Amino acid sequence: MIGAVLDHADLSGADVRVAVLRQAKLRYAQLRDANFESAELREADFTGADFDHANIESADFYGATFQNAKNLNTARGRSGARNLDAPNP
Repeated sequence: MIGAVLDHADLSGADVRVAVLRQAKLRYAQLRDANFESAELREADFTGADFDHANIESADFYGATFQNAKNLNTARGRSGARNLDAPNP
């Protein structure tokens, strides 16, 4: 889903492996324990989202925004995530 608007959504525990959420708006979303393994999240907006223990292994975050995102440091698979530190174009 390109450009999906999921602001304030509760995706806690959701299984969205290999999903295409390019340019999605997930502002202030609850992503605790969600599984984003191998998902395409390029240019997504995660402003204020809570990543507590989410699985982000092999997810592609090129150009994503993480302003005020919470608990990204507790996300599982962080070392295997792609483009996590790529600047927002």
